[in-house]
Amino acid sequence: IMDLLHKKCQLEKTTIHTAILSSLLLAITEIMDKKNIEFSCSTAVNLRRFCQPIISNKQMGVFISTANSYHYIPYRDNLIDLFWSLARQIKEQINQEIEYSVLSLIHALKFISNWDQFLIDQRKTLPNGFQHSVDISNILRWSFKTTNPSWKILHGGFTQSANVVGSVFLLSLVTVNDILKVYISFHQHSIRNIQQVHFMKDRMKQILIDAIYL
Repeated sequence: IMDLLHKKCQLEKTTIHTAILSSLLLAITEIMDKKNIEFSCSTAVNLRRFCQPIISNKQMGVFISTANSYHYIPYRDNLIDLFWSLARQIKEQINQEIEYSVLSLIHALKFISNWDQFLIDQRKTLPNGFQHSVDISNILRWSFKTTNPSWKILHGGFTQSANVVGSVFLLSLVTVNDILKVYISFHQHSIRNIQQVHFMKDRMKQILIDAIYL
């Protein structure tokens, strides 16, 4: 499935990351609300390649920022028809955000004299007390091989820091040895029916499979 999805994403001029986020937004719209929804999304961005000199992925440090994107989804019976156009929109907005907002903000940070006030001012701008509808972090594809037959790595996972003003949904993605794992965290008090969240991962998977054959 991963190889088929990757090839389809290349054909549609987008990425697996944006395809997964697209599947989540459509799943939320279909399962949880069944109405027109506007989403505010945040994608974690690895800034190492933008540093001077370029920093290796093996070097530890705080080299992560976020790129925001905003997406309006009109509810309809066949939401899958919106899939690839939504994925391309996500990719376009992320790229624009990196170029015009993220990098310029990073260069401006050195001029901030009062960090406490800066963080307070940033928090005041949060919609409904949350940073975003969805926060997604994808540490991409990793391959681990061993010559020791007594053990093997089946899959990987990681968690992001949770906080009271975080996003309603928090997605953590990692692909290890061609197995994609999706971890969904959420603010429980923001969800009317918790059971709906359990259906979301299955629906996301089916949406991705259906999108491959569109």
